[in-house]
Amino acid sequence: MPNTKKNTKQKYNTKSKKINLLKQIKKIANNPKLVVIGIVSAPYLIDNDSYITSYIPSSYIKWLESAGAIVVPLQYDLPKTILLSFLKRLHGIVLVGGSVPTPTLHSKQQFIINETTIKYILDYVINENNDGNYYPIWSTCMSFEIIPRLLLENKLVLRKNFRKDYLVKYGKVGESIWKFTDTKSRTKSIFNAKEIKIMKTNPSIYYTHTYSFDIKSNFIKQFEDIAIITGSSISSSNIKKIEYVASYELKHYPIYGVQFHPEKPKFSIPTKDIFVSVSKKLAIFFINECKKNKNIWVKKREILDDTIANYKIYNTVVAKHLKTNKLQQDKESINSSYMFGPLINPELINK
Repeated sequence: MPNTKKNTKQKYNTKSKKINLLKQIKKIANNPKLVVIGIVSAPYLIDNDSYITSYIPSSYIKWLESAGAIVVPLQYDLPKTILLSFLKRLHGIVLVGGSVPTPTLHSKQQFIINETTIKYILDYVINENNDGNYYPIWSTCMSFEIIPRLLLENKLVLRKNFRKDYLVKYGKVGESIWKFTDTKSRTKSIFNAKEIKIMKTNPSIYYTHTYSFDIKSNFIKQFEDIAIITGSSISSSNIKKIEYVASYELKHYPIYGVQFHPEKPKFSIPTKDIFVSVSKKLAIFFINECKKNKNIWVKKREILDDTIANYKIYNTVVAKHLKTNKLQQDKESINSSYMFGPLINPELINK
């Protein structure tokens, strides 16, 4: 006999979430600029027993919604014609982190499709900006690592060469200092002198990565022809300390990248006020950038069409459909994420 109490609770939580989102929409629907942002999903773990093909950690959605945005999920493997129809209406794009270059977690096909999608979006956004339509991109962690290579070489790369040729194995999981460079930047300008001084000696950002860009590498020197390295951090390795790139922004386009995760403080991990403050400032900054976009989403009565409000967060109920050796690989993707896939059936998953 099914656990009706458990199912009832799940339905209630989903309903409550939609009611809260509707209240949020009513507040901002009368604003002259409704900000609708697309988030590209990350490929899901291979060799699992679920119907899931990709996911978006709920922390990304909460991070953007906290600054007043409405979120549209974009599955990374969407046909390009469908993806284009979204890009023509959205005001900005967020590219998430993940572990696609890792062969034990993801297939070669997933890597190629994900990289192809990011390149397609990047090319489209650059063309829009060149045509006078201000179109921002925010990239985090894995996507932060992919964009510089696509921009400099303008071609796809074999997965086996991705880390070998561009990245160093010095990363960090946990709190860190975000040290701004001396160069003026749009990102740095959102913090006052007092805040920058505090951030110089106190951890204010959260990392979860294994690889990074050595700030002194020849690749980054080439990248600085088109981008500003806005901040750096020091590796946590006891063997060799290196300074690696924490953040960048393109000189002539509103395209931003961070190696750290601004969406995690408050919405994914318990943390201190300074982390929440930095996270909030970055969210508001990006939303304000997206307000400069000229695209038109939809009429008010159609505001929920295609948005994240039509999906639900899956929790541990999904875990029993995954093989045990994969469960610890990506806890957040299991415990608090929006799941996507052509065969996902909530009724089956909730059994």
